[in-house]
Amino acid sequence: ALILHSAKERSKQTAAIVAAGLSVSTLLEKENAGPLAQPAALLAELAALAKFQRILIAGHLPSLTLLASYLLCGHAGVSLGFDNGGCLFLEWEELAGPAILKWYLTAEQLTLLGR
Repeated sequence: ALILHSAKERSKQTAAIVAAGLSVSTLLEKENAGPLAQPAALLAELAALAKFQRILIAGHLPSLTLLASYLLCGHAGVSLGFDNGGCLFLEWEELAGPAILKWYLTAEQLTLLGR
């Protein structure tokens, strides 16, 4: 498993917290995980990391919303309405195929789970 994060401090902190909780030792800082990253750039990063079966991105809005839209619908024009601090699980088996939305949890739901 791998956790991608941006250079922003909050992204690094989130990645470290999740890595400790899930016992993931591989963290990787990528510019294309930042808030203004375009889906194509982040997809190229993901393609280069295809050896990892599971990748978590501790990223930012709006770039993660655009990426999820692209993976689910084939373009970045779908408004998904994600909030800050949420967590989304997409299953994506082929680089060229669509992803499947498995679940989405808001920050409030994640807080309740952590209690």
